[in-house]
Amino acid sequence: MATSVGISLLIALASVQAVLYYYDSESAERVAARAVAQIEAIASNSQAAARLAANARDICSPDDVDKLKEITFRSAYLSDVGRVKNDQIVCTALWGVLATPIRLPPANYHRKSLRIWRAEEVLGSRYHQTNLVLRDDLLTVSSPSAFDDIDPVHRSSIMVFSQDKKHVFKAIAARRMTGGFSESVIVRHLCSNTIAACAAVRLPRKSLWQLNAWLLGCLASGAAATGSAVSILILRRRHAPRNLDEKLASALSKGLITLEYQPLCDGITGRVMGWEALSRWTTSSGEVISPDIFVPLAKIHGLSTTLARYVVQRALSELRPRLEDRDYYVCVNVEPEDIADNDFPSYVEDVAARKGIRPSQLKFEVTERTDIVHPDFLKNMQFLQSRGFAFLIDDFGTGNANFSHLAKTRFDGIKIDRLFTSALATPSPLRSVLPAIYELAITLDLAVTVEGVESQVQLEAIRHIAPKATVQGWHLGRPSAAEALEH
Repeated sequence: MATSVGISLLIALASVQAVLYYYDSESAERVAARAVAQIEAIASNSQAAARLAANARDICSPDDVDKLKEITFRSAYLSDVGRVKNDQIVCTALWGVLATPIRLPPANYHRKSLRIWRAEEVLGSRYHQTNLVLRDDLLTVSSPSAFDDIDPVHRSSIMVFSQDKKHVFKAIAARRMTGGFSESVIVRHLCSNTIAACAAVRLPRKSLWQLNAWLLGCLASGAAATGSAVSILILRRRHAPRNLDEKLASALSKGLITLEYQPLCDGITGRVMGWEALSRWTTSSGEVISPDIFVPLAKIHGLSTTLARYVVQRALSELRPRLEDRDYYVCVNVEPEDIADNDFPSYVEDVAARKGIRPSQLKFEVTERTDIVHPDFLKNMQFLQSRGFAFLIDDFGTGNANFSHLAKTRFDGIKIDRLFTSALATPSPLRSVLPAIYELAITLDLAVTVEGVESQVQLEAIRHIAPKATVQGWHLGRPSAAEALEH
């Protein structure tokens, strides 16, 4: 009996290992193919931009800069387009005419009229973790987030490079290493058939020992034909301390997540126009859990959409008396996956109707990531927009947020990150970012909200730079419970 059980167990383990190897091989090949397809798409965008911007009569004139802005907006994978004269960047769509041109050093990659730099190679560059490509006098800057969805689970180390290996377009380190006894990897290498670029992918092989203990326990118990292991796990589960994700699920079901509301004000008059709903969580033991912890936790454990629905329902309930004034509105933070949920649009419509809230009084602030181009997200966002609900990109100007995504997802507005607000009254190079973003947003008919206004000096600067902007920050009002709102 013992021999039979042992043989059965070995066969089961060997089969699982074979399946894992096949899966990893397929995954590595897919990632390499995606990387090559992406660099081809970026190159195509750059070439198209060069054609559209050719034969300019007066480079860096207002009309020329407007043309560069239009090209940037319509390019899915470009974050900026500019002009170069005498090896100096003299103007761009995002920055306008540069008071001090940026000199380009000799390029490591130089083929005929094509030159390429990493942003870090250009002294004084305002770009980071991206490539600057020069064709004749036109500079294109690829979006830093262009490769973000190549490997959604971040297990692979990826390098995209020129075929002669003189330039690395992108190097992505694996973010999630699974550990285990073996350090062996699967390597896949693929080159483009249309441009001189290749991709190399290194994917750590999964070992069956890296499977979670529960799954290994199931394999062993199946081979041994015993339920004792399962029984022990159940008993231990009953007496184990509750994890934070379980506490969060319980808090949501019991209505223990509270909301505070921070005013959104007219930048010129200071009049309150609406509020942003902010989630707060204090556990039964009195521990305050930051949203920076429990919001990502909700996403990881499949509670994000539950949290989003909870906030929508509670915000509309608590602000209902104030929203009877149809000039007021409330903003709710959501993840792209929340909007992509099949039932979310009907839920939002139903709650708004039951509370007597007009669609124009509910706006969604979406954290900008690569999944805002997911078909289900786009479909549901467009449906809700057709009903009158509005969508804003949150924290614009940091992370993945850039105008290239606006070409694929027509948002109603943007919220400029507090990082750029704090730089307004300082000598930081970032102080010129907010005016440039605001000008381009207005050109694209996007509403603008400026976050992080903490002083009168900043407010006065914004009134001068961005007179049509909505403003938000502690200088105008701190978050408070609905019953404590002053307006």
